[in-house]
Parts: sequence; structure tokens; C-alpha cells
Amino acid sequence: MNTITKILSKDSCNGYAVLTYIDLHIEYTKEQLEGHLKTVVDSFPILKSQIDATNTIIPITTFDISNHYTIIYDSADTFNTTMDVFLNAAFTTQSHWAVHYLVDKEQKRYRLVFKIDHAYADGYKIIEMLTSIIDKKDTKSLFKHKSNGFLSTLYYATIGTLLLLIQTCGIWMTILSATPVPPNHAPTSHICCKPLSLAAIRVFTKEHSVTVNDFLYSLMIKTDSIYTGKVRTLITASPINISGGTQLNNMMPIFNTLANDMPIPDLFKSVHATFNNYKYSFYIPFLSVIIKLVGIILPMEVLQQVYSKVIYKCDYTYSNIIGPQIDIVKDIHFVTLAKDKEIVFNIISSNDNVNIICSYKEGVLPDPDRFEKAIYKAYDAIIQGN
Repeated sequence: MNTITKILSKDSCNGYAVLTYIDLHIEYTKEQLEGHLKTVVDSFPILKSQIDATNTIIPITTFDISNHYTIIYDSADTFNTTMDVFLNAAFTTQSHWAVHYLVDKEQKRYRLVFKIDHAYADGYKIIEMLTSIIDKKDTKSLFKHKSNGFLSTLYYATIGTLLLLIQTCGIWMTILSATPVPPNHAPTSHICCKPLSLAAIRVFTKEHSVTVNDFLYSLMIKTDSIYTGKVRTLITASPINISGGTQLNNMMPIFNTLANDMPIPDLFKSVHATFNNYKYSFYIPFLSVIIKLVGIILPMEVLQQVYSKVIYKCDYTYSNIIGPQIDIVKDIHFVTLAKDKEIVFNIISSNDNVNIICSYKEGVLPDPDRFEKAIYKAYDAIIQGN
């Protein structure tokens, strides 16, 4: 197991358990649903395992698929009101995952809700597991990156790496100097935003030579400015997916400091440059080696304290997943438990929809409705260049 998995598996708050829900065009019978889940479990044996107290993954010899799912017949009006209940509910099986299939036959609405401990897999692997037996359209062509010339490659390898190391040292000095904080056991709530148009965002990003990820990260920063009405420098955290990895948890944590009052062009420039440095410099391979060494040298209790401090000092955490395009899928949403006082921007694309769910501990957002409106205002401000 990698260090990230070990830290997440020992989290006393069960931070970042993941809930994904998929709205479907078709209804499953009990036999079809169970058959689908059996196929997924057989394809991903980790779903028939547990992460035990010694941080190892061991098989469960008495695994019973029927213990992991429920079929709930209800009205579509109550679909969204059940999400916080599912998100905060404790796992009842050794393998920490569960499926709830919600059916409203009158309105012909069908929702598959899948919750799993984030120690088992990252977001991309979770979506891959759930859709592994469904035909998917290729989305890579929608998000192609331009190749770099020799000078750009040299810049990222030298200056880009150096800039990220300097930024990281400053952030870690702030984090490690913080005093220990008690765990926040308040329930997690969420805001489910109206979907944004991926096509409209892609038109904008093409015109401004930035990525969809740059746009959405900037949207988060601008939202804070509009909601708080205060000028402040934010500490943000984000997992970056490392392509080509074989582990189910294939994410690498990265941190940024950004002023929330930057003009839109400057904000885009800063965000775009920073993420290019992450993608093309030597920083991520260097960080990967450091994390592996730290995981060997430091006791898990120390790593847990550092992890708690990191999240406590973060204003926002950010996750953006390129979701699959699937004919029988109407929409996909993705949300994680919040750990402390951070607000989590959970973003996933599905067909033309960009779905944002903000999760947070109860009490962190005094006015959730105003925060949701701030997201839409930030979107309009960016599109209009204000």
C-alpha cells in the first residue's frame, strides 16, 4: 500500500470517504443489479478486501454481495435529500463500501449511489470500477494538451521545478507551525450546483488558451472573493492524478497559495502557469520519492498529525474528474466527506454537464444559498471578463 492509502485508512474522522451517484436511463431488476456488482467486484478484487489496523489489505473469506447493496423505492423529490444521510452513514461491512439503488417508477428516475472509503481508490478508479462493464465513448480528444517545444520543456524542467519547490516550502512552513487541532466530528453537508455547460466552457478556454481545469480552479478562487467580500490569500489543496500508475490510489497531493482579489486575466495566468509547472516539471516525480521516503521513516501517528494540520490550514480542496460519456447515463456526481473547516469543490464532467458539489462541515458555511449564488456570479464574471 502507498503512503496516501495508509494515511486515509487511519483517519479518525473517516475524512474523504467518497460518494458517487449516477443517474441512469434504465431500470435494473434485483438480479441485474446484483449481477452488475458481482462483475465489478470480480474485476476489482480490492472490493472483496479490507484495510486492517496494520495498514495491509487482506481478503475477506466470508464476502456476501447482498450485504453491500439496498434497493430503495422512493419518489424523485427525496433523491437529493438522502445524499447527506448516505454520505455521513457509517460503513456496516469490513470492506468499506456500499451501494444504494434508488428507484422512482412513477417519474422513471433511477439513481445508483456508491460510497467507498477513499483509502481504497481515487476518483478516477472509482468511476472506472462503476462503469467498467458499460460501453463508454472516448473523451481524451476533448481534453488534448498541446505538445511543448524544446525551450518550454527546458523552462519547466528548471524554472518550473524551482518555483514549485519555493512555493511548497513556504506553504509547509505555515502548515507545520500550526498548533494541533481537535478533530471536527460535525456531519458533512453539501451544495449541489446546477450543471454548467462543458461545451461553453471549452469555447471560452480555447479562446483564452487555458484549460478547463484552469477555468474551474479559477472559478473556485473567484467564488471565495464574491462570497466573503474579503481580500485574502488562500491555501488550496488538490490531488493530481499520475497517469500510468498501477495503484488504485494514484493521486499526488499538491498545494497552492493564491490571492482571491486578482483580476481575471492575472488569475488565469497564475493558475495556468502553476498547473503547467505541475504537469511538465520534475516536481511531481521528486515529490513522489519524498512521500515514499517519509512514509518509511515517520511513524503513522506523526503522519496523521501532519495530515490533520494540512487540512486544517486549507481553505479549499479541489477535485476535478473527467467523467466518461455513456449513453445510458444521464449524469454523474461525485462528492467527498469534508474533514475539518475546508470547503471541498468536487467536480466531474458527464456528457456536456460540468457538475459541482461543494461539501463542508456543518457550521462552516453560515449561508449555503449565498455561497451557491456566489459560484454562479463567479462563473458569469469569468465569462464576461470582469
